[in-house]
Amino acid sequence: MIKLKLSKDLNPALIYDEVCGRHTLSVLNGSLKIKTNIPATNKYMLCVKYNSITNPSIKLVVNGKLYDNNLCRSKTGSLDYIISINYKNGPYVFNHGINVLELLCAGRFPEIYDIYLEVYEPIPTTIYQYKPSDFLIIRNFNVYGGFYWNLNNIVVGLIACDIYRKIPVICMDTGFYLNNSDLEPSLIKYCDNWFSYYFQDPVNIPGCLYKYLTSTKKKLPSNPTTMKINRPDFVYAYNRVTFSNFNKVKRHKEILHKYIKLHPNIENYINKIKSTIFTQTENNLKYIGIHYRGTDKIAEENSTEEHPIHYDYMRIYNIIDAKMKDLQKAGHTVYIVITTDENPFLKFMIDKFGPKILYYKEAIRSNINTSGMLENFEKIIPRNKKIDIEQLHPDEKKKYELRDSLINSSLHIGFKDKSNYSKGLDCLVDAKILDRCDIYYKSKGNFSLFCKYFNTNKNLEVIDLNDLFNK
Repeated sequence: MIKLKLSKDLNPALIYDEVCGRHTLSVLNGSLKIKTNIPATNKYMLCVKYNSITNPSIKLVVNGKLYDNNLCRSKTGSLDYIISINYKNGPYVFNHGINVLELLCAGRFPEIYDIYLEVYEPIPTTIYQYKPSDFLIIRNFNVYGGFYWNLNNIVVGLIACDIYRKIPVICMDTGFYLNNSDLEPSLIKYCDNWFSYYFQDPVNIPGCLYKYLTSTKKKLPSNPTTMKINRPDFVYAYNRVTFSNFNKVKRHKEILHKYIKLHPNIENYINKIKSTIFTQTENNLKYIGIHYRGTDKIAEENSTEEHPIHYDYMRIYNIIDAKMKDLQKAGHTVYIVITTDENPFLKFMIDKFGPKILYYKEAIRSNINTSGMLENFEKIIPRNKKIDIEQLHPDEKKKYELRDSLINSSLHIGFKDKSNYSKGLDCLVDAKILDRCDIYYKSKGNFSLFCKYFNTNKNLEVIDLNDLFNK
């Protein structure tokens, strides 16, 4: 043991309570400096016996270098000597000779009863409820992704967890659906994980572990090679490579239904909306569903988005009308369920089919009309890079202006004045109202894909609109 002496000469603000045998500082946001002679270069534990009402906020600097930014991380909640804690920090490498330690404190300095160094000796292996390598952290690695792009990544991460028996920790702390309003309830406003606004955690994780697991820098990337490595002190982290590897495992719908569960209140809310939409009582009912994805669903440089098509409204009407007539000839009463991000498409279909159209009336939608748009945006600078379009040829400038108009009309990127929480909720409602359809016409993109995943009809007929328009 190397006893560390606290000196008034080095610390003018140091005060000592002789009755209680404890040191502290007379100032807030102070620093405690200690000079000591280390007999041999080695790994040492810095042991501090102290009391602190709140969690101390202390950095350890040794010879001018930051060694630890969270020293003595536990509070005792009392200044009673009986409650004091002897916290062993480290291990740290101290070199032979004179070393200067500084404890830089934000706020009130703890009451210190003893402080010393001891040679580091690992504790014997014992049993614990978890180890860090049991967990895989699923985060948003692309801040441009929409609601179902993120949900798809979560599902892919869950596929990896299911294969390698890891515990998923879902942390959506960035992106377009993180709260943007103090008008929301407190548990939305102060929650920094928007996945938790709508869904239950796939596995119940003790809250005391969550902060460490999501903040630790001891991470390994998740891929089939690293997930076989025995590094128990490292958590696994989801990234682009994880997506590339495990998205090839076609178990998305299975894993979605196995792990992703709506919060009961959210599910009840959606079911109430569905009960106001599906009031039909006729016999031999058939529902045709369609998801029309317009606005900014475009192919761009390095992001082809499966080469989406902005379908012509009239051609879609003709397709749906023909299918409807076939079903009616077979003796069915037919209704058409529509989800879309474009109000003009919805209005067009209502004008054609009248009360046969079913939809979620309160959803936020764009007023842009992309019917039959053929513009190619793959040869211009992508959306995440800004240029001065005033210097461009008028035809080229027009293309950029159209692309920007589509982006600003997008529900997840545009509509900045709307509640991000409400936009996410709309995504869920719009996809869920298609879950009973018998025939489903899908666009390109993850939203359309999840409408198919959510559907509970075992005999669902799925028709890709791209296939029809590419004929």
